[in-house]
Amino acid sequence: MKLFISPHNDDETLFGAFTICKYRPAVAIVFDSFIQVDRGHWQATAAARRQESLEALAIMGILPGPRTIHFCGISDILPKMATVRAALVELRDKFNPSEVWAPAVEKEGHAQHNMVATAAHEIFQPILTPYLTYTTSGKSRSGHEVASSGDMVARKLRALACYTTQLDIHNCRPHFLRDLAEYQLVNDTEPLL
Repeated sequence: MKLFISPHNDDETLFGAFTICKYRPAVAIVFDSFIQVDRGHWQATAAARRQESLEALAIMGILPGPRTIHFCGISDILPKMATVRAALVELRDKFNPSEVWAPAVEKEGHAQHNMVATAAHEIFQPILTPYLTYTTSGKSRSGHEVASSGDMVARKLRALACYTTQLDIHNCRPHFLRDLAEYQLVNDTEPLL
């Protein structure tokens, strides 16, 4: 079984849609969204964001089930590395994956993405393929571009449209307006440009 690990609801679509469409891995989403509601975005509840991911994943060919989609349920408000590590160990034990995709550790990257990346590196080597997300400078575009077909691009566009809670938040919207390309590292020792 293959496993794709997404830090937040929407990262799986923004940065891994082509991989998900091609390999149909189980998908695990680490954090539940509570911080956005705390910031006044009342529509961006954990339940609403989970539903958006379920709808997007269905478009990419992943239907809900105990061996296809897993929500770790960790709050995105002040998460602890030990909690993330424990969740990824649980994923390893539950899915026994032969191949795993998880974020790459990126200099000036999103702190929670890097937290998941660090834990994944510790737990899933040598079956880990790191994928790139974004840094304070914008979307990461180093490594190797993931190949996509016209059908994959169409699915990604339809899946991105599922995240209405994020499209309405001014600092989230730019992630949906960037180019659709996705990037991975051949191995996690490859330097980022």
